[in-house]
Amino acid sequence: ELEAYYSECMEKSKQARIDAGYAGLNPKSPKQVIEVMYHQLGAPQQFKSRKDKRSGKRSKTLTVDKKVLAGLSNTIPLAQHLLEHSEAEKQLTGFIRPFKENSFNEDGCRVIHPGYNTVGPITGRMSCKDPNLQNITSSDSAGKLTNIEFRVRECFAPPKNHIWLLSDYGQIEIYCTAYLSRDKVMMDALESGKKLHDITCVDVLKGVPGAHDWEAKRKKAKITNFLLQYRGGAGQLAQPLGIPYEEALVITKRYWETYSGLDDFYKRLEKEYQKNGFVKSLFGRPFRVTF
Repeated sequence: ELEAYYSECMEKSKQARIDAGYAGLNPKSPKQVIEVMYHQLGAPQQFKSRKDKRSGKRSKTLTVDKKVLAGLSNTIPLAQHLLEHSEAEKQLTGFIRPFKENSFNEDGCRVIHPGYNTVGPITGRMSCKDPNLQNITSSDSAGKLTNIEFRVRECFAPPKNHIWLLSDYGQIEIYCTAYLSRDKVMMDALESGKKLHDITCVDVLKGVPGAHDWEAKRKKAKITNFLLQYRGGAGQLAQPLGIPYEEALVITKRYWETYSGLDDFYKRLEKEYQKNGFVKSLFGRPFRVTF
């Protein structure tokens, strides 16, 4: 049923492109979409900053990512059709078909037993494959840029006479980061029961508790915390926050000024790597990483 639904969504998007005179347009080709959007339809050009790994210099290149297309969809119908094709294809090929291919009959129902790797990723996190169940889009974010319904989670239900039990480590990565870095701001916050996302929201994003936009800014603070703690940069931060690169650069600088102990910790790790060619985990396991 879901396979048919998303296939139908893709077919409708294809037909809409044909009706608009763009039958040969490949939605997965940024080069073709840029040509149509900016050079043929005259849409306001949007750029993203990219850092050259060899020279370290930044340059601006044209982009037509989902957020750009969403911004154009009110004035250019083709942008909406491309968004809907992308979302439907993502749900179909990224979730529905892999689930179907990796399921089998057990006690009268279709079940999935994915493979979990507890030591694979360099970050120490657990990974999952055949199929990957860790990247299922949350219901509050999937499809919000389109009219495509988010129905992937309809695939899952507990067996008869059973219920779901959901558990999670609250802010476990933040606790580990604070413990390893001994950053004073982080340690004081966690020891006093304060939430680090709230501190980042106030001190880094300049949010005001109780203000009408507090929850929205707090969500951005959460993104900022995790992205920068995993050594993302201003260019990577700009897109999920929906802000210009220059503004993301200011936020990044303010973040490391706020959590200076964490910044010092990462710099010590970089020096350790430059000296030894690897860094060690808390339990002494060596890792060869790229800074």
